[in-house]
Amino acid sequence: MLDRYEDENSSIVSVQKIKKSESVNYGIIEFKSDANALIKTTNIIEKPLPENAPSSFGVVGRYIFCNKIFSYLEKISVGVGNEIQLTDAIKLLLKTNPIFSYEFTGTRYDCGSKLGFIKANISFALKDDQTKNELKGFIKNLL
Repeated sequence: MLDRYEDENSSIVSVQKIKKSESVNYGIIEFKSDANALIKTTNIIEKPLPENAPSSFGVVGRYIFCNKIFSYLEKISVGVGNEIQLTDAIKLLLKTNPIFSYEFTGTRYDCGSKLGFIKANISFALKDDQTKNELKGFIKNLL
């Protein structure tokens, strides 16, 4: 992502294909084209209903922004979920600066959800020589 940021000299957000039914958990991008693993983002919508999602690309919490994002964060008010939404600042930044989306590949754990956090911990614990055997035994006893 950093290499692509330097190539384009523009802000970049990381996205991953998701099921449309999961759109209510993500900021969803709208885009015009994709070239060289970068997608030219035209809009972003925070947690839309599946029928209102403009694509199946969900933002997955990895960003590289130009400094202007901070001035936009200061301007926004409470949004979806009664929270300050980074998505709202990104939408404002899009009006003055191009933003590209980079499709993430690989394993990603959604540590913003309880189950995602648990899966991440179990996955890493099973890869650790000090914890894997005891954890396997513990899981077997649970089942």
